[in-house]
Amino acid sequence: TLTASRSFADAILHDYTQVFGLSADDLPLEEMYQIEASIPGDLSFFDFTFADKEQSVKESLGIIANVARCQISYTGQGYEIYRNEARLPAAQFDSRNISIDSSEEISYRGAVQTSNNGIKLKWKNPENNKYEYVNYSLINGVSTKCVYLGNGLYNPTLPTLPFDIDLTGCSTLEQAEDRADLECRSLAFIQKTLSTTALQDGEEVTRGQVVRHSDYWQDDVTSGEISAINGSTFTTHNEIDLVPGTYYVSYSDGFGGTFGPIPCTIIDKNHFFAAMPNAYLANGYSTQSGTRYIISTLTESANNLYVVNNKDSNQDGTVTLEL
Repeated sequence: TLTASRSFADAILHDYTQVFGLSADDLPLEEMYQIEASIPGDLSFFDFTFADKEQSVKESLGIIANVARCQISYTGQGYEIYRNEARLPAAQFDSRNISIDSSEEISYRGAVQTSNNGIKLKWKNPENNKYEYVNYSLINGVSTKCVYLGNGLYNPTLPTLPFDIDLTGCSTLEQAEDRADLECRSLAFIQKTLSTTALQDGEEVTRGQVVRHSDYWQDDVTSGEISAINGSTFTTHNEIDLVPGTYYVSYSDGFGGTFGPIPCTIIDKNHFFAAMPNAYLANGYSTQSGTRYIISTLTESANNLYVVNNKDSNQDGTVTLEL
């Protein structure tokens, strides 16, 4: 709606159409308002005046979306938006739908014990028009709010090496604390970036979606396709390069959905046992590929979750994904 409100989705629509004079058809309106409806409390609140008249449309929309923990970007055909929050995997990439010519490039960005051990977030309180700060410490891998006790004392104590964030556009304490907590929790995880080449399945994912990717270099991971089903015992096309025992399996169904991880037991090099009611087989005609699986330890299962950051279609029908 273009009526006066303090909604981040309304702010994006108003800024794009009324300030910059552009068409609302470019915006992902359905996704914007679905996100708006799903955000609790004041976390979708936006009330900010842009002072820089030279601010670009990209910068303005980015500031508005960022306050609501969202990312918005132009893809060439319109805008896409997603929120940084827990999401289920939308697709699975493994040895059966990753190009054999894929040259995976991996880089790491993460926190270590000598690095940032908390967050110091700056925001502007509209009640006094002054900048205030929210502090969170990472203690034994847990994000903890630093509560001011008076006389310069905090419980727990302030982080010694905080990561500084200036949350431009934030005007509620709830938003400031929510974002500081999110960023503090992210410090506990090593974050990988991965460039990989997928087959045509890569066209089905969009920026911001979570996907599961079986990395060739990972330890304690194997993937492939189901060739036979006997109750809860599954036969695999590929040999299972893991020592028989208890692991976890994630798998795909006939509609592109993903399930798991669920417990499984490797019986031998071509058989495992698991409860996979949505598994299916190829028939050589209408269904060319059966259920695809990834078997790993629980730790490695968590390590193969990524967010799609970008995708490019290639002339040979493959898709390059930046995860």
